[in-house]
Amino acid sequence: GSEVLAFKPPRVPPPPMLPPPPPPLHQVPIGRLSDGGPTSLGSAKHGLGTCKPCAFLRTAEGCAEGADCRFCHRPHEEAVAQRRVSKCRRDRLRRAQMRNLAQLAEQAELSTSASEVGSVSGASSPAASA
Repeated sequence: GSEVLAFKPPRVPPPPMLPPPPPPLHQVPIGRLSDGGPTSLGSAKHGLGTCKPCAFLRTAEGCAEGADCRFCHRPHEEAVAQRRVSKCRRDRLRRAQMRNLAQLAEQAELSTSASEVGSVSGASSPAASA
């Protein structure tokens, strides 16, 4: 007789245990800041360091979304400073880019006018007619 061999799959270890996912943002309790304003849905990620600060919170009008805002309403002083630096850098780069574009346009205009002068003077030269 023939003997039937059963296939045995290799032993695979179980996947590592992952922490439970955070609750959906709509289930996160909304607290209050020291100034009495509500924290926001986006503030739930503040402790993890993955939140993004609300750009409107510290303006004169404040954040229109209030507690429903998807951005963090907790203090982010370093983010405000970074945003200011980034804005200054952006404006400085924009001015440099405008200067470069103006220089390129001027160079193109000069080379175009020089080639037109050269073609006009070249047409009247005796070598062109020979």
